[in-house]
Amino acid sequence: PPALKEPNFPSLDHGCCSILSCPLCLNHRPNVMNSNTAAIKISRDQLLKLQFPHLLCVRKRPLIEEEVTAKESDIITIAEGGVITVQDPNPKFSNKGNRSFCYDHTFDKTTSNDTLHNVTTRPLVQAIFEQGIACCLSYSESSSGKTFTMAGNQPGETQDYSNGLYGLTARDIVYLNLQLEVYASFFEVYCEKVLDLLNNNNELQARKDRCHHVDVAGLHEIKAACTGDVLKLIKLGQKFRTTCLTLVNKRSSRSHAVFQLILRRQEELHGKLSLVDLVGCERATSARVDRQISLERTEINKNLLALRECVRALGKGKFHITFRDSKLTHIFEDFFTGSGQHHSPK
Repeated sequence: PPALKEPNFPSLDHGCCSILSCPLCLNHRPNVMNSNTAAIKISRDQLLKLQFPHLLCVRKRPLIEEEVTAKESDIITIAEGGVITVQDPNPKFSNKGNRSFCYDHTFDKTTSNDTLHNVTTRPLVQAIFEQGIACCLSYSESSSGKTFTMAGNQPGETQDYSNGLYGLTARDIVYLNLQLEVYASFFEVYCEKVLDLLNNNNELQARKDRCHHVDVAGLHEIKAACTGDVLKLIKLGQKFRTTCLTLVNKRSSRSHAVFQLILRRQEELHGKLSLVDLVGCERATSARVDRQISLERTEINKNLLALRECVRALGKGKFHITFRDSKLTHIFEDFFTGSGQHHSPK
């Protein structure tokens, strides 16, 4: 492969927060255009106290072939400053008007995965080299392009996994690695079961260790010496991920997939980055109806509801948060609360 240039990381020195807080620092977010100022302020104070900030980005997808054929309109406009405007599709019959939403970053339909990586996951790469624990979640409704973003172009046997966030992140980690060992793991959460995608779909158990950190016991970690090794593991995991044919997608993901890149020094954990491809929420009429699909849809929506309630509780500063309502939120309890940062950045 051609020689890789050293990644150009954005400056992380704002003089007000740690490496995990910038450029993801909430001090430098655009103003949010809604009335929930009090809730956002609580969340900001809590996150800065934990030094565990959240970055929220939105990527606009292009119209799919069916939408173009039906002559449907594009009602989403991307503006500067992380602002998205949603136009009222029926202005003559409603009084909703146009609505604007503000995020940390917004990307239009022409944005490449490489550009997306530079803004979102590349800063997390440097964070884990500074002994950080980081997580990136990709979410939208079914068939909106999550797997395209995370895994890359051209789904199927000939898929190029090097141009998704999985591959781009692995490339940077392997390139920057100095005297550390790189390991990879890949598992899915399917119908409240945790399955190891790199070890014959063996069922695993998520439980807290003696340090009260949530651990997926028995998860198979494979050492990777180069980017090519990581891409092979990504391909293997994607092959065994649970999918099915639905009316909206020929290869619809039915599980939440978690790809992890782990840095170790003499077998001791140095840093870890989890890249999560969440299943999209589904309506009862949006996919083929049979008993198995209905069961999967119920579990998918249950997990996403539990995730939403955990995020909402964190934003309101609640003391008790029900992470055990689902396997998905239980596994990522450390990431949301900051307790996973037992390897604090210097």
